[in-house]
Amino acid sequence: MTKQEIQVIFNTAISLDGRIEGREEFFANRQENYRIKRLRGSVDAIMIDIEHVMKFDPLLDAHELSEEEPWRIVIDNKCDIRHDAKILDYEKVIVVVSADASKSRVKAIGQKKNVNIIRCGKYVVNLRELLRELRGRGIERILVEGIGDLPRRMFKEGFVNEVYVNLCPAIIGGGESFFNKKLEKDIGLKVEGIIQYGDHVILHYTVKSASQLNSLPALNSNLPQS
Repeated sequence: MTKQEIQVIFNTAISLDGRIEGREEFFANRQENYRIKRLRGSVDAIMIDIEHVMKFDPLLDAHELSEEEPWRIVIDNKCDIRHDAKILDYEKVIVVVSADASKSRVKAIGQKKNVNIIRCGKYVVNLRELLRELRGRGIERILVEGIGDLPRRMFKEGFVNEVYVNLCPAIIGGGESFFNKKLEKDIGLKVEGIIQYGDHVILHYTVKSASQLNSLPALNSNLPQS
């Protein structure tokens, strides 16, 4: 467990040129879809950014044999989520908003019996406070998916423990990149496993701690001195 006592897993798919959008047949196949559903079913909650909800309106299905249905959590600073978003149809939903969110919008979404509202942060959601709140609700494993600012912030603030990357067999040449803004810090990764599904390669990493990074030798430390 990390200092916030929650295991955070990030799952994504990228093309060989680092893009996260493209034709569906490049980014997933039957085996990969099954793997994602199993991964979702292994966690207590699945967390995505409102940008991903608004752009793709995802279902985020988990494997039907999962012991318990995971929570679906949407990080939505201004409470911009549409009332007919598919993710709101699940039994356990949390919409996380900032104090700056419209009170009328928050009230309207909160009237749905299956939707819980968490206010956290002044203008944007405070992720550290949120993870502490979720831990208090018994949530110990979170899967972060999708596009938007959420994955970058999770890495930047040091909350991600594991990473799964589906390296897709395509060069897209355009579209959105892995992170939409500069990360401003190095993230060291350790390979835990490699899986191949046809032309797809799934890379599994754990995130190295700051102390592990500091102990690494410099890239040129073994080069002869001139």
